[in-house]
Amino acid sequence: MEHPQPHLLRPPLLLKKILFDRLGQRFLIVALSLFGCLLGLLGPFFQQIFIDLLISENVNYPLPSFVSFLPIENLTPVALLFGAFFAALSSQGLTFLSSFIGLKESLHCQHHLSALAYRKMLNLRAEDLKSRTTGDMVALYATDVQSATVFLDQVIPNGASALFPIILSPIALHYAYGLPLWDLFIAISFVFLVSTFFARRQSIFFVKYKELAAERIGVVNEWIQNIRTLRILGWTKPFEGKIREKREKEVQNRVAMVTNGQTMNAMSSSATFFINLFALYLLVRSKPKVTPGELLSLLWILAVFLNRPFRSVPWFFTMSFDGWTSVKRVCAFLNLEHSRTFGSEESKPPQSSLNPSLKSPVLEVKNLNLSIGSKDILKNVDLTIYSHEFVAIVGEVGSGKSLLLLSLLGETSATFDQYRIFGEEMGEASQKNLCSFFSFVPQEGFLMSATLRENVAFNYNESQDHDDLLLSSLVDAHFNPQEESLPLGLSTEIGERGVNLSGGQKQRVSLARASYYDRPFILLDDSLSAVDVRTEQWIIKNLLRGKWSERARILVTHRLSVLKEVDRIFFLDSGRLVDQGTLEELLDRCDLFCTFLESLKNEEEAETTSTPQESVGMRHDEI
Repeated sequence: MEHPQPHLLRPPLLLKKILFDRLGQRFLIVALSLFGCLLGLLGPFFQQIFIDLLISENVNYPLPSFVSFLPIENLTPVALLFGAFFAALSSQGLTFLSSFIGLKESLHCQHHLSALAYRKMLNLRAEDLKSRTTGDMVALYATDVQSATVFLDQVIPNGASALFPIILSPIALHYAYGLPLWDLFIAISFVFLVSTFFARRQSIFFVKYKELAAERIGVVNEWIQNIRTLRILGWTKPFEGKIREKREKEVQNRVAMVTNGQTMNAMSSSATFFINLFALYLLVRSKPKVTPGELLSLLWILAVFLNRPFRSVPWFFTMSFDGWTSVKRVCAFLNLEHSRTFGSEESKPPQSSLNPSLKSPVLEVKNLNLSIGSKDILKNVDLTIYSHEFVAIVGEVGSGKSLLLLSLLGETSATFDQYRIFGEEMGEASQKNLCSFFSFVPQEGFLMSATLRENVAFNYNESQDHDDLLLSSLVDAHFNPQEESLPLGLSTEIGERGVNLSGGQKQRVSLARASYYDRPFILLDDSLSAVDVRTEQWIIKNLLRGKWSERARILVTHRLSVLKEVDRIFFLDSGRLVDQGTLEELLDRCDLFCTFLESLKNEEEAETTSTPQESVGMRHDEI
């Protein structure tokens, strides 16, 4: 299924692709429904002739013109009965086959829509999704992608199997019994109008149902992610009230939806009864003598054959309206404006096989700027990182430190005059290839609901072939599974989002992952904030200045104890790189840095004073 570029996709265009992309299969669905309808109409005429033959020798052979070639007058009653059975069975079989092909086509289309949405998601950054909740994203994949393809598994097959009988039955009755064609069409059109009205209301309830469900999922997800903090701060009641409020709105909408749906079903079921009466009136008025076979045939067509189509008509409209709404929601996501990327996924990976000398620049950034909305976050930042260098980025909260790291990873809309790694310009590198240069250790370590082995390797179903290297990487991060109360070692199940580990343990697992993946640059976003002082000192000595000494390391930190360990310090203030140098150099020449350092020292002393001395080292890790 070929798609245009996501930013060009519009609802009518996407709907066109869904309906007509594999035209042969779509035509087959409609054709099977048409032949099923024709065979379904043939059965009642066989029944009429069979009944009239049993009662009288004066038999009318009212076959439709499309089967007028059949020698029906020469058939025995048994053959007529078999013909009626075969026509009904074949009609049902073709209808089911049509639905089956529609379902396969729907799954095929869902695969491509999901892939399209997934590729879009990979190209988006956090700032692009600021107006989207987690519930919206869950609803997109869990509901909207499936609902957008409802045209294939519901609307086309069920619509064809409903509309063909409703359109062709009056025509067959007109030519077989002489019933007024327009009178029948007017009666059926009235049913259509009523069904459309209720179906439109039902689709509105459906849309509201999905929106409310997405909102509730978002609130519940936020509640689950922060439940420990909420409990500590005593904020569980407000969140529970918010969830209850969302659920109450869902229930109210659900009640209205069920009420409307039941009314719609009742009216569509009653429609066949009133149309039956009307058709009988027309038959008696147009024919002086009506045979029992004609009455049975008429009642069979209107009460049995048309019963399911009449009941399906409201849902045909409901599914159409609902599917169109989902198509618009999918397109709204695909049309989200996203920030500048470093190139396409198909770009050739930059050449990084150079072996830089000890003092050669391995990473160069010129005039980096980042704006979010109307706010300038980073302004005119120049960075040069040398081989084997360990640097720190410091500054007040909100000065842009973490966003600077994310900009280096291509995860923001930052612009550069120049961005080079190992002398190669990164302007044409894909984001995937760009990230292949970096190991990134965030402050909140990301952990999967999987084993310790899979979390360090960052790969589900990781084999045990690399266990020695994995354990070595954990030891590098001062994480011995046996000493950390993980008796199953690498096979220990971590739990969702690392629920079985403390904050310090999560950070050390993230450090072990960075050690396992041997990449030339390591970005650390305050990734020692949750470990105790002794562990921090061990990691700095044995990992940051030990095993990782051959790599370029960039650390965002708020800890004074780390600054004397780094080769250089970059000092940010309000998004600008104010100064850079060693700790001694900055203390000598930068008054603003001295003021910042003094405030940082006061904060640490205040925190130490308010915490019993013997527990200071463990306070973050225990939380």
